[in-house]
Amino acid sequence: MTQKVEAKSGPGRPEELTEELAKRIAIMIGHMPLAGVPVTWDNIVLHVEKKFGRRFHRNIMSQKSWGGVKLIANAYAAAGGVAKRLKTQAAPKYATQSRAFLQRRITELEATIMELSEQLEATRAKQYEEFALLLDCRTPLHQLVELKAKAREQ
Repeated sequence: MTQKVEAKSGPGRPEELTEELAKRIAIMIGHMPLAGVPVTWDNIVLHVEKKFGRRFHRNIMSQKSWGGVKLIANAYAAAGGVAKRLKTQAAPKYATQSRAFLQRRITELEATIMELSEQLEATRAKQYEEFALLLDCRTPLHQLVELKAKAREQ
């Protein structure tokens, strides 16, 4: 069973940053990287003020803990990690233009190599067939050469 701890009544200001509000702030912080909002304490302070109408300073939000758990500080650390992963995933693989140019050139050359190797295979197959036909044929070699020359002239 969870028990709610009531704020002490007595002298002093009433607690504004409650555990429920801290959980809502932590959820908001978790959504910041996916929304494209930089995860900084200044942005968190501004968004909390806009969304919840209360202005808490960074020190209050980062140091306040409930049951030994700093909800907002943990959410900030997790969101920072997510933002870093998103940034590295979105970054281009090759940072400089010269590397991108070289990668594109390598890709073009690999395509050319594949095309030429296919042409080479086709030429080899054709020559092998001609050679096999020559071996099976009973026609004298000089007549075959003459027939080949006539075929080229036409």
